[in-house]
Amino acid sequence: MALQSSGQITLQQIQNEFGGSNPISLSEYYGAAAGVPASGQISISNFYGTANIVSINILTVGGGEGGLKGFYCGGGGGGGGVSTSTQSVTGGTVLTATVGGGGATASSGSPGDGGTSSLTGSGLTTVSAGGGGVLGNYYSANGNRGNTGNGGSPSSEYGTGGGGDGGGSTIYNGGPGTSNSITGSAYKYGAGGGGGAGFNHSVPQGGADGGGNGGQGSSNHATAGAANSGGGGGGGTTGGGLNANGANGGSGVVIISVPTAQYSGTTTGSPTITTSGSNTIIKFTGSGTYTT
Repeated sequence: MALQSSGQITLQQIQNEFGGSNPISLSEYYGAAAGVPASGQISISNFYGTANIVSINILTVGGGEGGLKGFYCGGGGGGGGVSTSTQSVTGGTVLTATVGGGGATASSGSPGDGGTSSLTGSGLTTVSAGGGGVLGNYYSANGNRGNTGNGGSPSSEYGTGGGGDGGGSTIYNGGPGTSNSITGSAYKYGAGGGGGAGFNHSVPQGGADGGGNGGQGSSNHATAGAANSGGGGGGGTTGGGLNANGANGGSGVVIISVPTAQYSGTTTGSPTITTSGSNTIIKFTGSGTYTT
């Protein structure tokens, strides 16, 4: 509930609205709300009409699909979906993060789809990102679909790469992920995995930064999608005598960015806490909560 717009405001009223510790000091509340200074001179009058509302940036990434072995050269796994949102929530709201796992590889039939990642909480519009994956073919397998991009069609010499959240695959290389800089550094989430290939091709590349490479020839095994990237797993191959399965998809991630002046420090589930500029970054690689 917002503080009044005129009349006397006590330090206790400010603490009741924004939290804090005793003895109460105004310096605890630098940048606590719009119009409240982040440094320097601060007075009770700065708190007229203010409320404990926190603006947060959110990124959720679903788990990547596993790569397929298939009959000859399998398709790469599709990248997980990527969703973003900026929302305002009331202070004291418990936000619950759920992180989707990566899908398992398969030697035939259908590899495992990635799991859905989400962030939920009272007053928050749920931010959810689905895992990568649709059915793969049994023989020279198509690369599978990511959240947005599509895998292509295979030849007798390779399985095509999995589609990424940012676009479709290019021949047997995985499709691109979607770039996001919520942590302070750009990273492409939800990249597709490379398809498997025989001797006549170079090692199929997964989409940067997290797609797994496809198997190739007689010695290059498929690699898994990177953990917490939503990358698809690389496709397997029997071409060149390797006779190896594809690889698992990478797990998803949930990341929250809040102004450092409004970071509560109250979490469960052991997220990684970093800072970037004036923001604190809360990165969940497994289930947990953050209380605003």
